[in-house]
Amino acid sequence: MIKVGRFQKGISLNPLEFLLDSPKGKIIKFTSKKAAKSYLRQHGVNSKDDLEDDFRYVNDEGQEV
Repeated sequence: MIKVGRFQKGISLNPLEFLLDSPKGKIIKFTSKKAAKSYLRQHGVNSKDDLEDDFRYVNDEGQEV
């Protein structure tokens, strides 16, 4: 499963914060990186640069995919 995160406040020294299903909910997990990007596009992230540079796609072990 794939989780989508970005560095807190856009600073790479900070830990990742992940997409949640509600403000205090659970982390959303996707079956693939493609599915994660599709979800982001549906929710207003349309720039290829944003999809590739701002977000990190990690597996359950925390490794980028």
